[in-house]
Amino acid sequence: MGLRKLTVFWAGLIGFALMHAPQAVADSIPQTQFIAAQSVPFTQMLTFNRYDPSLGALNSIIITGTATILAEVDIFNFHPTPGAFFNAQASVPVSITSDYGLSTSYTGIAGPVSGTAAPGETSFPGISSTNNFPSVTVALVDYGNWIMGPTTATVNLDFSSPGASVSGLTAPGVTVGGSGSAGGSVTVTYNYTPVSGPPVPLPTAASAGACLFGLLGVARIRRHLSARKIAA
Repeated sequence: MGLRKLTVFWAGLIGFALMHAPQAVADSIPQTQFIAAQSVPFTQMLTFNRYDPSLGALNSIIITGTATILAEVDIFNFHPTPGAFFNAQASVPVSITSDYGLSTSYTGIAGPVSGTAAPGETSFPGISSTNNFPSVTVALVDYGNWIMGPTTATVNLDFSSPGASVSGLTAPGVTVGGSGSAGGSVTVTYNYTPVSGPPVPLPTAASAGACLFGLLGVARIRRHLSARKIAA
């Protein structure tokens, strides 16, 4: 076997080993909690497991969620006769927050509506809808608040709404109020690269060289024996 062929052989062998060596593949751990619809205002604390650093290198932490909101415009007429109102609107904001400065929110709206309200209370519910919160990526400097420690295995998030805020114009004796309900979900996703298994041993320069010289020696002996047979 010529030197050139041997070089090509070993280059192919090393390339094959590199191609078939185990590669670390990114993985993720999502945790989702659901919040039942309830009247606003409210605050519900959600507890999530922190990331276990023994799993591998943490690449990112993503917070996502959904909000299902039903806002309602309530018109109160304290006069004994009908009263007018204009562009009455109720807004119900819902937020996901943490003690570490993380925050994302979405607002559901009812209205604007205009008309004439009879004495007493008249309600104008909006349309219940489910929408995604803007996703939040935790900053690298805050990873320590999310990584499991000897005495810290969980992290808390708040799913909350301060209640309805209202706007609009009314005739004297008529006021605009608002109410609503909200629920949804919150998902914390840890994206990481798992700890890889033991690498496949590759031919070292020393071992490759030893095998190369061995093959060259065998080739030289074969040529020597062939020459002896011809001479005989």
